Amino acid sequence: MENQKLFMNKYITILSLILVMLVSSSMIPFISTPRVEDLKIILQRYNYMDYEYIVNLYKEGRIFQDSPQMTYITVVSLFKLSNYQDVLKFTNSKVSDEFLDNNIKLLCAFSLSEVGEFESSMKLLREVTKKMYLNYYDDLLAYYQFRNSLFLEDIEDLLVLRLPTKLDIKDEEINQILKIIQNNPKNERLVLTLLRSIPSKVSQQKISNIITTVLEITKTTNKEVAQQIIRLKFEKEGYSILLNSVTNEIEKMYYQAKLFYLNGEIKKSLDIVKKIEWYYTQKKLSQIIPFDDVKIFEIDCYSKLLNSQEYNELIMKELPVSSKKVISYTLSKYNLLKPDVHLSVMENFVRKTDFSNLDYKYIRSFISYHLNEGNLELVRKFVDLMLNVSKNTDWEREFLALKYRFSESNEEKTNLIVKIIKDYPMTYEYYTVLSDIKRDKTLFDHITNNLIVLYSQIRENTNVNLDGLNSLIGTSLALKILEVTNTLESDINFVLKNASIKFDTSSNTNKLPEYLDELYKHGLMVDLYMELEKLSRRLDVSYLNYYSKFESTSMVCKTIESFGFSRNIYFKRGVFFTYFKNYLYPTPYYNEIIKNCKKYSVDLPLVYGVMRSESRYSPFVLSIANAVGLMQLITPTASSVGKKFLNLDKNLNILDVYVIDRNIELGIAHIRELTDFFKEYPENLKEVLIVSSYNAGTTSVLKWYRSLKTSDPLMFVEGIRYLETYNYTKNVIENRYFYENFILKDF
Repeated sequence: MENQKLFMNKYITILSLILVMLVSSSMIPFISTPRVEDLKIILQRYNYMDYEYIVNLYKEGRIFQDSPQMTYITVVSLFKLSNYQDVLKFTNSKVSDEFLDNNIKLLCAFSLSEVGEFESSMKLLREVTKKMYLNYYDDLLAYYQFRNSLFLEDIEDLLVLRLPTKLDIKDEEINQILKIIQNNPKNERLVLTLLRSIPSKVSQQKISNIITTVLEITKTTNKEVAQQIIRLKFEKEGYSILLNSVTNEIEKMYYQAKLFYLNGEIKKSLDIVKKIEWYYTQKKLSQIIPFDDVKIFEIDCYSKLLNSQEYNELIMKELPVSSKKVISYTLSKYNLLKPDVHLSVMENFVRKTDFSNLDYKYIRSFISYHLNEGNLELVRKFVDLMLNVSKNTDWEREFLALKYRFSESNEEKTNLIVKIIKDYPMTYEYYTVLSDIKRDKTLFDHITNNLIVLYSQIRENTNVNLDGLNSLIGTSLALKILEVTNTLESDINFVLKNASIKFDTSSNTNKLPEYLDELYKHGLMVDLYMELEKLSRRLDVSYLNYYSKFESTSMVCKTIESFGFSRNIYFKRGVFFTYFKNYLYPTPYYNEIIKNCKKYSVDLPLVYGVMRSESRYSPFVLSIANAVGLMQLITPTASSVGKKFLNLDKNLNILDVYVIDRNIELGIAHIRELTDFFKEYPENLKEVLIVSSYNAGTTSVLKWYRSLKTSDPLMFVEGIRYLETYNYTKNVIENRYFYENFILKDF
């Protein structure tokens, strides 16, 4: 019996050793098979971009190996978290899906570059790019091709490759660029290519050695090289090269003037600029430097040399003959202008406006600046001017609302409010004046009587068009909000029946690759959505059914918006928003959002209003300010909120903040934080303070609050100094109202 036990123990020991040897000899580490429900959880965490969760499972040996998507998920997660050596264990893997297998190899090629195996990386990239791969890897592919060529010192490749400017460049790559320039000082084309590869956001300190080398060793006189040096903020060095490279006398004078200016010799600079202007006006010389650029340079010099009175007199003298470009530059230096001069400059500017967003920023700056300065009479005059200029444009609603706020006549107020309700429903101005009406009994009686008459006239009108339908919804919604009548549901049905808005929604699947269906079948939704966004740079309404099939909420929303703008019907909001409400105002991630709204006592429509404005429901958004994900949080804010509300014990990086459910909770907790911050402030101002702070931060918002000295939400929003925050605050509140009245009313 003892011998039998001993034999069994030896047998088990030998069998265990064999198993260990088999596992350790495998190219891909053994990964045990989890329960079926675990696979769903793993896919969900991956699609929520929780790469840390996947990597931890991998390290614990708990990822299912025999599924192609699981191997792909593992490799992506390891790569995202910079586990390059682990990624390389999958270099020779075969996952029974050629497309996924090729993308795995692509990530392995990237990882080879990261560990310094540049030749192997380049070889594998050449192999992979002969087959089909995910297009959203294109920027990374270009980056690693450039990086490999850089360290292999492959000059021919470097001359044709371009580093995507939105990707960062590493210190080791900067050092390698320096080395290549030192070894190839006479190859100006190569020098130019390498300078172009450096993002302008790189600090001067990091690239100063490169610039010094270009100046001292290459002795370049290449104009394009000089312009790249100026782009990298080495202006003196760049203009010095330009001065020595040009032969045209006007150009030489202009670049000499630039150098005098940069050296603080403003008077010498101005004398040269005036001489150039004389050559242009008197000698009629060819304008090799645009005349507007010369005039702008001249004004800049005068701003440094003249006192305030003299400078403003000069601006008034030049104003009648100034071009729009020169006037725009003058307006950008608004703090140098006296209030009456600023108004005169604006009067000239608006005569030349084409109602573009570029023009609007100057108008917005004028209003907000003078409201903060307390120059209400000046703003009042400007509003009267703009009401004449902006008729029948979307700009008009802002000036109607301001005129209403400045008016002391109930009759005039009534006319202005009725026009806002009739022509600009569902806008911030619309909802704000309705809130006013509720608080003013006299105004309430005037307005409601007018609205009832207007509503009857619209319904009786047999000539149905978009303008009439827009007014119908505006009037009907106003009467509902004011609790006078409630015919909104039947009026919406009337609009849906009579509004002729048609487009072809048949999906042209021939233009979209078949592998999208494979991604959908595998449940790789995060890859599918990123690929759709990459492939659909030009939003095409003919693919709407395709976007819907793949449940891409963000693509559907953005496509319908694009359609509205292209057909010039977006601003008929009463019709457009109600007609496409399910496309434009969806409720993605509802369970996650409602759970956290309850946890933090935050208004559900407000959260959806924020999400819509921040990301259009796309979890992949990264802003120019490095705000991340659905709720667009920067990492310092996310880290602070995470420690305060989620009991996190570390600072979060960008990948941490991207995780969808974490991003949602952090965003909602941040709204709670701002709500608590402003709890002692005027009740009717709290929403605009919270929303504007979500975008601009409390420091800026408190500064405006102290300057404006108002508890009027309309006047506070008009006084917001940042154009982005102004538009954002209005949009979020408009979204919140729409969700409240049309989408979440039955939830």
